[in-house]
This record gives sequence, structure tokens and C-alpha cells, in this order.
Amino acid sequence: MPRPFRGIITGRSSDAALIRADKSRFIGQLYARLGPAEFYRRRLAWLAKHGRTKSYRRLIAYLERAGIDILPHA
Repeated sequence: MPRPFRGIITGRSSDAALIRADKSRFIGQLYARLGPAEFYRRRLAWLAKHGRTKSYRRLIAYLERAGIDILPHA
């Protein structure tokens, strides 16, 4: 996934908290705009591209349990 913010964490907890809040807000808006299927489809693509196989398998298992359809619809 692309970086959702361009802030710099300086080590002060208040700055880090603000950046995390901005990132959480961005991710929430992205999820609402794309819907769960497309959001997780993109997340899986990012994980696969970056070799995050353990996270990829965990997310696949979660999506199956949650009943979220991630297969592309033609």
C-alpha cells in the first residue's frame, strides 16, 4: 500500500500520535471508499509484492473466516 502520510516521526509522543491518527483516518476513509473486498485485494497485492508471506497467509485466513470475498469479479 502507498504511504498514507508524509509526516516525520520526531520521537516526541505527541507528534507520533498525530501521525498515527492521520494514518488511521486515511485508512478508514480509503476502506469506506473502496469497500472491504477491494481494500483487502489491494492489501494482499502489496503484501505479495513485498514478500510478506506470513502476513499474506494470515490475512487470507482472516478474510475466509470473516466471509469477505476477495476474488476479482469479471
